[in-house]
Amino acid sequence: MMAKIKYLKTGDYEIPALTLGEEPKSLGKYGLMRFRHLKENDKKLYTILELMGQLDSHLSEIDETATEWVRRFMQEMQKKNPAPDRNSNPMAGVRYMENLQAQAEEIVTRELIFV
Repeated sequence: MMAKIKYLKTGDYEIPALTLGEEPKSLGKYGLMRFRHLKENDKKLYTILELMGQLDSHLSEIDETATEWVRRFMQEMQKKNPAPDRNSNPMAGVRYMENLQAQAEEIVTRELIFV
């Protein structure tokens, strides 16, 4: 579905009233990362999505998908390699979870955000 473009009458001409570059509201970490990536590195796709009115839905979908991938990856890794006992060494448990988070985010950014 194409977005309806508004026009401004200037003299005898009608000029499209386009605004680009505003950061979308209510997106999570991964949606904002994708937004910045598109805006800085893939201006063609960014402009196409913006003009077609699909940028917000694209960013929301990326945000939801990336969040789900991170959650699922962390669950799978915890099953394969259980966390250390937090009672005997609480900091080892924290480091373990931070490491899993970093691994999951690296995969998500490489496979989904920065493509």
